[in-house]
Amino acid sequence: MPTIVIVEDNPDLFEILKESLTREGYQVKTANNGIDGLKLIKDTAPDLVCLDVMMPGMDGIEVCRELRADKSLRGLPIMMLTAKGDESDVVLGLGVGADDYITKPARPKELIARVRALLRQAGGAYVEERTVDAHIRSIRKKLGDKAELIQTIRGRGYCLIDEQ
Repeated sequence: MPTIVIVEDNPDLFEILKESLTREGYQVKTANNGIDGLKLIKDTAPDLVCLDVMMPGMDGIEVCRELRADKSLRGLPIMMLTAKGDESDVVLGLGVGADDYITKPARPKELIARVRALLRQAGGAYVEERTVDAHIRSIRKKLGDKAELIQTIRGRGYCLIDEQ
């Protein structure tokens, strides 16, 4: 599953975001300030970044500028998640390179939908969970009475068992 880096200095929101995204099956890495977040992003090359704007040390606008200036990370989807919701703030965030801009408090279901949309637009290795299920169902149908060779491992995926 895709890796998402959350850079957020509010511990309560930080936990809500991490829990919501993890529950959806994403691998989540976190940082609580811009400097550590930028280093984490460069070290892990995630599939998407959720970035707070107002943080100590280096704010989200500057982190976004740094990411867009880095040739290897230029295409990384960036979602700004911030309390700053004035039109000028949104224009600034999108102007420095953010792909999406959500004002707090973020609704978890909307956040997940926007994450999926950004990953879909990025066109990387992201696969909808239901797509995999459909392929497995098709394979099982073709296997006929041997369909039980593909076992579902709840919360993890599928495995092929050895016929003996």
